[in-house]
Amino acid sequence: MKNSNHVRAGFLLIAACSAIALVATPNAARAQDGVAASNGGAAGASSPLVIVKSNDNTNYTRFVTGFAVESKLRYNEISLGGNEEQGKKAVAALKEQKPPLILAVGSLAARLVRELLPETPMIFALVPRPEKLGLLGADNVTGVSLTIPLKQQLSTLKILAPNTKNVGVMYNPRTSRKLVEEAREVAKKEGMSIVTAKIDSPDEVADATRAFLGTIDALWMVPDQTVMNAESFKHLLKFTFKNKVPFFSVAHRLVETGALVSLSPEYGSIGGQAGKVAVRILNDKIPVKAIPVADPEGLDIAVNLTTAKRIGVECDIALEIFTFAATRGYPIKVFK
Repeated sequence: MKNSNHVRAGFLLIAACSAIALVATPNAARAQDGVAASNGGAAGASSPLVIVKSNDNTNYTRFVTGFAVESKLRYNEISLGGNEEQGKKAVAALKEQKPPLILAVGSLAARLVRELLPETPMIFALVPRPEKLGLLGADNVTGVSLTIPLKQQLSTLKILAPNTKNVGVMYNPRTSRKLVEEAREVAKKEGMSIVTAKIDSPDEVADATRAFLGTIDALWMVPDQTVMNAESFKHLLKFTFKNKVPFFSVAHRLVETGALVSLSPEYGSIGGQAGKVAVRILNDKIPVKAIPVADPEGLDIAVNLTTAKRIGVECDIALEIFTFAATRGYPIKVFK
């Protein structure tokens, strides 16, 4: 498999059945603790807001770029370097600055800001499970979720693979029972049925795929750690190749290694959403408690054209994906 680059789906759809090789943007992972000048309104009366990043992950950099472009607010930016102790010192030091708003990016940043600066208004983003960190329900905390709504996931699956009637889902009941139950209801509204295979450990995956033999039109991966295990993925991939079943995964790295398609949040778009929220709070003076946590709006789509060819859906799935992305302005990663 080869690396990919980001492209915008607005390119001509004649590329849909072609192998497109793209090159990923280099990772500029550098700690930052500076001020970004504003070409718009200032944050608060005179003080800039503060962006606290958990580390210098490339996705965080894309997020901050999206935020800056959309909001045009002044901000200071610091990175915690992924280190708990370093993070505590950096966040505690903000208490003296009294920023009007903190944008916490990633779980470490969100947790430490909430623990050490509970009175400071906060927007969180790129946090997988905000409820686990006590971020939901507080009057001075809002944010943008990292989870794509089930309706959007399954309706997108149906658009990309319109003949799908039965969707296979493998999961661990201890961690994903509620998610799968909700997915059943959503799938019904989309004219599909969920066919399940339950496992308690990665060792059971190979045998559990038998429940899918001759019964599913597509395999949909849910964010269940038992299933996302490397060994589990290998068995699922083998099953989809052998039975020529489209495999919808949760991350483009899995598409790079063989899954057909992934739908994941687009970090630049989430940054833009957070920028709009910050403007409402700082410029429009909307109370934080009046702004609900938002679902992510943009999607990042990845497709593996070699896999599409291998399971016999090369032109059909490529055309559907490019058409879908082009009409919505979603970026695409293409692997071959």
